[in-house]
Amino acid sequence: MRLPGSATCLRLSGRAAAGVAVRSGRDGTAARPEADGRFALDARTDTDLGPLRTYVRVGSGRR
Repeated sequence: MRLPGSATCLRLSGRAAAGVAVRSGRDGTAARPEADGRFALDARTDTDLGPLRTYVRVGSGRR
């Protein structure tokens, strides 16, 4: 997506996942919810010195 009035392109992306971890033991069966996700921002623009790129990714969870 190009930002209006500029030469900057912006890309937003991400993912999310959720599930349940089930464990069986002496005390019976236990279930625990699990969730993780990730968000990324990628901005690119042309400058007099050449292309400039900014990339930031923030995530949580184990994946």
